[in-house]
Amino acid sequence: MENLYLSVVSTNIEMDIHIRVPLEFEKILDYTFSDSITMTRQRISIQQLLDQRNEHSSFDDKIQLIRYLNTYSKQIKNLIVNLKNTKLIIQPQFSWSIDNETIKTSCWLFEAIMPKVVNYIINTDIGKSMIKNEQFVEANKYFKGALQCANESYILTESWKWKMPYMNHKVISSQWHMAQIHKINSLMQLSALSRGQQQCSSDKTLYILSQRALHHSALSYMKWKDSYTEMLLKVSDAFRYLYSANILWNNAQYGGSIYTVQHWLKDQEIETDIFDNFKQEFEKIPFLLQERIRVNNSAYFETIQSIVDLPSLESVIHTKNIKHPDIPTLNEDPQQSDYQQDHE
Repeated sequence: MENLYLSVVSTNIEMDIHIRVPLEFEKILDYTFSDSITMTRQRISIQQLLDQRNEHSSFDDKIQLIRYLNTYSKQIKNLIVNLKNTKLIIQPQFSWSIDNETIKTSCWLFEAIMPKVVNYIINTDIGKSMIKNEQFVEANKYFKGALQCANESYILTESWKWKMPYMNHKVISSQWHMAQIHKINSLMQLSALSRGQQQCSSDKTLYILSQRALHHSALSYMKWKDSYTEMLLKVSDAFRYLYSANILWNNAQYGGSIYTVQHWLKDQEIETDIFDNFKQEFEKIPFLLQERIRVNNSAYFETIQSIVDLPSLESVIHTKNIKHPDIPTLNEDPQQSDYQQDHE
C-alpha cells in the first residue's frame, strides 16, 4: 500500500494530525457492543476539532479536545481488551494523516495510539504556552498529562510486534515515543529550573535541575534526533556551567569561576524558544564575566584556570549522580587532589 499525500493548508503547530476516514462503529461491531454509537460520536467530535485546530486555537478548544481524547482512548482500550469476544461485522480501516502523510491500516493498536499522540502533543503545547507566560507550576501539570499519554503510547507501540513496511512511521516507533518521554521530562525540569530562578533558589539546587534536564534531553536526542531537543540540550548544558561557575565563586574559587564562564559560556549564542526568562539570564553573562574579572584583578589575584571538570555528556546519560563535583579546598593544587583521590 502506498503512502498518500494530501494537499492541505500548513499550520504552525508541532504536528498536523487529522482523521481522514470517519467510522461508524455500529456498522463494524455487532449489537452486543453497547458503546458503538457513543464511540462514533466521540470520534466525529475529535475529527471536527482536529480539522479546526491551528496555532490560534483557544485554550477552551484544546481542553475540550483533551476531554474527548481521554474518553475515546478509554473506549478504544476497553474495546481492544474485549475484541476477541466481540463479533466484527466488517474489518475497519483506520486512516489518519500526519503532516500531510496518510497512514491507513486495519490494526486496532494504531487507533489506540493516535488519540494518545494527539493528547500529549496538545498537553505539551498548553504547557509551553504556560511557560511563555511564566506560569511554571501550571505548565508542569500539563507536562505530567503529556508524560502519561507518552508512556502509554510507548507501551502500545512495544506491543505492536509486526508491521508492514509502509507502516514505517515515527508515531508507531517505540524509539520515537521514548524520545518524547525524555523530551517532556526535560521540559519539566527546565520549567522547575525557571520556577527556582523566580524563587531565588540556591545555585546547587539550580545546578541539579539543569543536570536533570540535560540527562533527559541527551537521552531524547540519542533516541530520536530533532532540532528542538538539540535546543533543550544546549540550554541545559549552558545552565549547568553557569551554576557551576556560581558555585565555584561562592566557594572562593574565583579563577576557576572565571575560567568556566570564559571557556564554556562566553560569546555563545543559545536559542531559548519559549523560555524568555532564560534569554534574560544568558544576556547577563557578559556583564557577569566583566564584573568577576574586575573583582579578581583588584582583590583576589587568582590564576584563571580550570578547577573542576563537569561530567561528560556520555556520563550524564548513564549516571544518576547529578550533584556538583567536589571542589578542591582553597589553595589546593587540583592535580594533586586528583592524584590523592586516585590513590586512596
